[in-house]
Amino acid sequence: MKKFSVMFFALVLALFCAACGSTTDDGGDEVDTDSDIQSDNDTDTGDTDTDGDTDTDTGDTDTDAGNTDTEESIITQIQKGRIPVNKEVSTKCVVTGIRYNQDKEDNYKNTSIKGLFVSDIIDKAQPYSGIFVFIEKSAELGTYSVGMPLMVKGTYVEYLEQFSQIQASEITILDEDVKVPEPAVVDPASVATPFVVTGKDQNGYDTYSPTDNHGADAEAYESVLVKVENIEVTNKYLGFSNFEVTGGLAIAPTIYRYEGNISKGTKFESIQGILVYDYDAFRLAPRDKNDVVTPEVVVTSSGIKDIQSDSGDEKTVVEIKDAVVISPVFKDEYNDATKYTFYVSDGTTGDYSGLYIYKVSSDTAIEKGDTVTIKGLAQKFSGQWEVSGVDNADSIIKGEKGTVPGLVKKAYKDLTDADKGTYFEITDELTVESVDEEFNNVTFTNGMLIMPFINKDKVKISLKAGDTCKVRGIYDVSHNKKAIIIVDENDIVTK
Repeated sequence: MKKFSVMFFALVLALFCAACGSTTDDGGDEVDTDSDIQSDNDTDTGDTDTDGDTDTDTGDTDTDAGNTDTEESIITQIQKGRIPVNKEVSTKCVVTGIRYNQDKEDNYKNTSIKGLFVSDIIDKAQPYSGIFVFIEKSAELGTYSVGMPLMVKGTYVEYLEQFSQIQASEITILDEDVKVPEPAVVDPASVATPFVVTGKDQNGYDTYSPTDNHGADAEAYESVLVKVENIEVTNKYLGFSNFEVTGGLAIAPTIYRYEGNISKGTKFESIQGILVYDYDAFRLAPRDKNDVVTPEVVVTSSGIKDIQSDSGDEKTVVEIKDAVVISPVFKDEYNDATKYTFYVSDGTTGDYSGLYIYKVSSDTAIEKGDTVTIKGLAQKFSGQWEVSGVDNADSIIKGEKGTVPGLVKKAYKDLTDADKGTYFEITDELTVESVDEEFNNVTFTNGMLIMPFINKDKVKISLKAGDTCKVRGIYDVSHNKKAIIIVDENDIVTK
């Protein structure tokens, strides 16, 4: 963030010193002729300042070739506001994180490198020891990696007058053996920007906005690799895939989108990453799945019926063996992991025989008719039981081809909870009462609701009030409403 008070003080001091005839640099601080902040390898450029005097030093470029513990690095000077904005700088550093450009239309797939989070070359992260390096024309994937030593030259700027960064003009990869600093362990509340409820969205869910009550240490750790320990989820939804943990700290998908369980109360041994400042809030951004450490979990063997018929809300990590995929499969690729969403059955119909599987990883492609063994978190979400991906137990093992249970015909009024997860043809002739065009849902005059499975754009519902039709689909609960989940465009036959 921009250091208004420090920079304002520096400007006043500069004007005062100029009036007194003192010798100062561009930032208003007195020049220390014995300082090692400027590199011994700098050449005499003889640059001319705006006042017409000719310097005999390196001009406007500060260099940092590796300072001792008694000196402040260029990164630290920037973050403390001791270097003026728009000054040319140069510093040796190590990459601690990478920010990517992403294709939002392709599941946020990384397309190129937008910039780098870098640190002073030190053993353990310290306050003011990190900064973001912006790459104006972007870099190809693989050009830089975490742990890579660099010499960065560029201009120090305050992006939107809030976020300190170096706009790189030249980045040189160094042939040196360096290590990423150990993360600084911090109190989450000390670096957090708390969020508050500011209203409701169109579905009645709370919406949140950040306050300006930033943690006391937040600015000191801006762009620094930090770790918080022994925390739990306090709010699973702050919006835009952010969630909140102990101390009011937002966990953001700035670098990596965590796909594990974030139900309220979910515990983590630790989460580490870069403390970023985005959209008026300090947020912790994990860099990959290894930055999120969950407690060891006990995996229990379970049948689909045991899960689907449970009337409680207890969350358990389970293994389901020899289930059959009974629906089309949605593939979600993000952060180089492939996760699959679909329905499975134990091979029968009725009697709680089917279950929703949500974003569980597989090394091989999954399709309708496959037999699978699944490990994941069994939980009730919006009234619907599901097994979802979770760290330490997130996998699908593909087996032989199985037999998909046949279609069952039944009147809507005769459906019971035990029918959840079974593929039905509803024998009623249905009349449309209303259509929710945004979510592609349809309500019928008998109270029955139909929803498209997974992607509303792949299963179009071209109905309007008053239309009559016959419907097939998987009976389940979705968003706390009993519904027929249509899985194919042919599941709706209009009259």
